[in-house]
Amino acid sequence: MACLKTFALLSGFCLLVACDGPPAQSPAPAQSSPAPLESDVPREELLGQGEAMAENLCAPCHAITRTDESPHSSAPPLRDLSSKYPIQSLAGPLSRGILIDHPDMPEWQFEPQHVDALIAYLESIQTRQE
Repeated sequence: MACLKTFALLSGFCLLVACDGPPAQSPAPAQSSPAPLESDVPREELLGQGEAMAENLCAPCHAITRTDESPHSSAPPLRDLSSKYPIQSLAGPLSRGILIDHPDMPEWQFEPQHVDALIAYLESIQTRQE
């Protein structure tokens, strides 16, 4: 049951990035060190958790690393999210529940520790904006 709940929560994240919503007013500049997270979990552990979440929930449709290709043609690579959204701004929608009007995108809502892990991982794979 807990595994199903976690899967359902993590699937919601992919909803957020599956649709091509309006771009952010100004994309966040690439940072040499990501903004601090609110979690007490060590950063390396968060990165590992976030990567595992992306592999289990997002990889069926999205590219989840700096170099892979998205298996689903309309799913944007997670590494390019910062060109549309400041990554930290995704924390609220991830915790409240992401609902995208896209037939292939599941509905997601994450617990705070999962949000921190996913945000940490997403920040770590973003491509530099020029």
